[in-house]
Amino acid sequence: MDINTIVDMAQVEKLVRVVKSANIPTITIGFEVEGFYYAGIDNEKPIYEIMEHLYSVHGCRSFVFAGGPLSNCENSLRVQAYNEYLALRGLSNKDNPVLIGNFDFMTGCRHFETIVEKHIPIPDAFVCTNDNIAAGLISQAQKYGYSVPEDFLVTGFDNLDKALFFEPQVTTVGHIREKVGEVSAKILKDVWAGKDVPVHNFTDVYYFFTESCGCPQRDDVDYRDYSCSRIISAVQKEVNESHLFELEGALSECEEFDEIFEKTGEFFKHMECDEVYFFVDDRLYNADPLTEFPKNEYDWKHLKMVYALEDKIKSRYKSCIDIIGHLEREGRNNYYFFSPIHFGDYTVGFSILKNAGFIGEESYFYDVHSTIVKTLNNLFSKKQLENANEHLKEIYLKDILTGVYNRVAFTQKIIPKLTSYHKKGVECVIAFSDTDNFKTINDKFGHSYGDRVLRIIGTTLSKLCPPKGIVCRFGGDEFVVFFPVTDGVSMEKFKDNVLQTLANDNISISMGIVKTNPSSAKSFDEYISEADQMMYEEKKRKKTENRNETDNAVLHREE
Repeated sequence: MDINTIVDMAQVEKLVRVVKSANIPTITIGFEVEGFYYAGIDNEKPIYEIMEHLYSVHGCRSFVFAGGPLSNCENSLRVQAYNEYLALRGLSNKDNPVLIGNFDFMTGCRHFETIVEKHIPIPDAFVCTNDNIAAGLISQAQKYGYSVPEDFLVTGFDNLDKALFFEPQVTTVGHIREKVGEVSAKILKDVWAGKDVPVHNFTDVYYFFTESCGCPQRDDVDYRDYSCSRIISAVQKEVNESHLFELEGALSECEEFDEIFEKTGEFFKHMECDEVYFFVDDRLYNADPLTEFPKNEYDWKHLKMVYALEDKIKSRYKSCIDIIGHLEREGRNNYYFFSPIHFGDYTVGFSILKNAGFIGEESYFYDVHSTIVKTLNNLFSKKQLENANEHLKEIYLKDILTGVYNRVAFTQKIIPKLTSYHKKGVECVIAFSDTDNFKTINDKFGHSYGDRVLRIIGTTLSKLCPPKGIVCRFGGDEFVVFFPVTDGVSMEKFKDNVLQTLANDNISISMGIVKTNPSSAKSFDEYISEADQMMYEEKKRKKTENRNETDNAVLHREE
């Protein structure tokens, strides 16, 4: 388990808890965890040896430790060794301070700036926790007119190219990183064989005392070979950047998530990679404005495989369970690289690459993966905004009282649909209704009761409206219903059902209903006027019938 580069200690502690709960032999690389085997270098002894060299060979009596983050295990052990050596030589921590930062070149620059700005005396030697910091510190010191090793000495750690080819060459400590893998494999083999295995398993280190501490230049430098490798690296970087630009261009044109995965799959077909899998939370596709993905973990019930490429051929989708079984069957003698897909703090999914030979090409895969994730995130945000706008539009188009569409939606939704259906030769139905005696209802029972009547009418029309239909409140107590004529849809039956259902609630409406003709040049407004006129005629007929019934009742009483 390699957790040495994780700066969030909460995540480190969580990973350790999860692995410990599995109750299996575990090896940590470069990071000491109680209960786990350790494989890597002894971080304390090399610092002691460097300090001893500076003290005994070069006569240094004052020091500054230019360090990285204290949360990092390797750095903290190197700081500890530094302080222990000071104590051994009777030197105070106050006069020989420890500076804390990151691991990069600029940290070294900032450390020297701190020395200057705080008027800390320039020490005999700067002991740096790595070569990046050493190179940065030397570079910044040179800007202030200092020379190394003439004015002070500097040491690094890790034997990076920065140490070997810097001016001056940086004294450093090296080790063969592949040996850590060999040692780890041997630990597991011995554990499985039932042998006693020590907790700490250190690999050898090598000391390179050179110009930055006043020693002679190293003789293992091949500048021509280095220049050649740099040229090849630069050319490969240009090729990678060209491919990355092509990927960015292809992904920028994608309007759907599946398009992104397809384009990405095409990209990986041309890479040194045997298999590619993408898993994402299925809520990604909904892009609901209120969607919140989980933090710090995956919601497995929502995870699904959306893309699979095996041996350069697009494969059938597998479930999460299927892929675990696949890896268990086919994983021997192969390596799989898992990369999380995060939108900020939210876990959205992950990718799996099998035998990806380009992983070690500096930051290339990071750039590729970041491009994919950024594109997914941007499209998700875009769709969220579109859905939010659509939701707001729906709210804007809805009648607050009845929940059906309002007069604004009347022209925005019905007219375009009528035109579309007519182009396909589909007849449509337009119904125009008005509540009978609505003024009397309001006057007699109050407006709250009248509102209830309108809500019942809106609900009934929506419930009985055929598929693909639209119900609008035209204004006041008037409603318009629109739907295409399909098999099994009868406008007469629709009207009868509506009138009967409302009658059960003691509500009466008058409805004019017309069928459109795709071949006719008649406009939508003309159809509405026709339905309105039919509704008016029906309402007039009802009033006449009611008047006749009243007259008959009076005559009957007089007789």
